[in-house]
Amino acid sequence: MSEAKNPEIPPPPKISRRKFLRVAAGSAIGILAASAGSIAGREALKKLKKPENEKPKAQAPPDQPQTTPRIDRIPSVTSTPTRTPEIIKAQTKYNFGEDVPEDLRAQIREAVSTGIGFIKAKTGVDLEGTTVYAYGDGGKLVDEFLKTNPQAAPQREDLKNFATAFAGPKKDFYIITTSPGWTRASPIIGGPVLEGRYHTVYHELFHVLQYEVGGYFRPPFGWLNEGGAHYVAARALDETEKYKYEDIKNGHLKRASVSQDSLVKLENQSALSNVDNYSRSFMAVELLTMGMPDGGIAALARYWTEVGKGQNPEIAFSRVFGIPKDEFYRKFDAWAKEGFPK
Repeated sequence: MSEAKNPEIPPPPKISRRKFLRVAAGSAIGILAASAGSIAGREALKKLKKPENEKPKAQAPPDQPQTTPRIDRIPSVTSTPTRTPEIIKAQTKYNFGEDVPEDLRAQIREAVSTGIGFIKAKTGVDLEGTTVYAYGDGGKLVDEFLKTNPQAAPQREDLKNFATAFAGPKKDFYIITTSPGWTRASPIIGGPVLEGRYHTVYHELFHVLQYEVGGYFRPPFGWLNEGGAHYVAARALDETEKYKYEDIKNGHLKRASVSQDSLVKLENQSALSNVDNYSRSFMAVELLTMGMPDGGIAALARYWTEVGKGQNPEIAFSRVFGIPKDEFYRKFDAWAKEGFPK
């Protein structure tokens, strides 16, 4: 039953404005302080001000609320902002030899930037933060590599004399800018020098990806290792409008037909010592990824990720590509004997 209908409850006594302010001081003083622009508010504050000779009241125990808190100012939620830590994005680093001219440095930067963007878009793997070394002096470049990879010392002369570029396990790769593979038209894609250089950079970036996901430390099949990097490089050249994929594939077709080596033989990395077997490996990856979304590049990255996590390479192969390895080898052999028909 409401108060208005109960005759036994007397109406509340009238309270003067001054008395009301005294009774409600605990809750009103903050509002009055905030609205000091009001004349009435200022007068009330004067009358409610604590005398100077009055002893301070004992504070309430921690578990009891303060009845008359003094508000010196109205706090703002933005008065003491918390600084959000900045996320520092990894930046690609370049270490150029003094013998590398500025125009060539610009080419390398542009190739690395577009390659990293392509790989991230297709696989989700971000290779920002990669360190790129480019020297004209092959000996100095290899010695730079050996500073952090001393276990590769027995390969020093081969790297110095025969390599164009190579990837390292610490999110880095190396380019010898005076090597024939860098200064002449690419024998693999048949394109001009510039396109061949982009191809080399994209190829090595895919090896950086393999290292990054842990797969390169357990290279199970040489043909998939090098053929996959060649294949991704060709797809990147096509998508970045540097060179048409079909033209690159036609160049590989001619060389792939020269070699008669089986994929079983090409599982051994040492068998990939000539461009013909690189091209044959490229054609194997072309067949393996045929019909897959985005050319199967995401599938290639997923395969190396599975291997990097410790999965058996043959189980990972069957799971990712949807065909057992031995069955695919038979399929490739038949396709190669027919001359790699479309």
